[in-house]
Amino acid sequence: MAVELRSRKIAFHTQAPLKVKYCGEPVGEYFADMIVEDSIIYEFKALETVPREAEIQLLNYLVATGIDIGLLIDFGRKCNRAAKVQNTQKIILLILLILKILLILYHLERCGERSDETAIRTKAER
Repeated sequence: MAVELRSRKIAFHTQAPLKVKYCGEPVGEYFADMIVEDSIIYEFKALETVPREAEIQLLNYLVATGIDIGLLIDFGRKCNRAAKVQNTQKIILLILLILKILLILYHLERCGERSDETAIRTKAER
């Protein structure tokens, strides 16, 4: 794969080190098999069955780097398989932000309705 990427002048890194931090402190280092164009992490396996841990490992790489897409490619079976793993953390945060904005708008609208009701009552009382 590296030969093909190089021939097409596509930027990549093999055995790319990924620093893992906890509370800002470095606690370890992992090595991704390949990172292409700083936007996709590739993990290659050659096992009869790829364990669930391999997908979890790839997801951890995505979280550690902030990259959204990873491909787990299995060369171990007669019928090769690739699985796409996506970091949904950013999507979830975006959904939560949208929900928070909608909630704020709802409360502002309700407060506006109360202000209108108060103004109407005040005028009626005069």
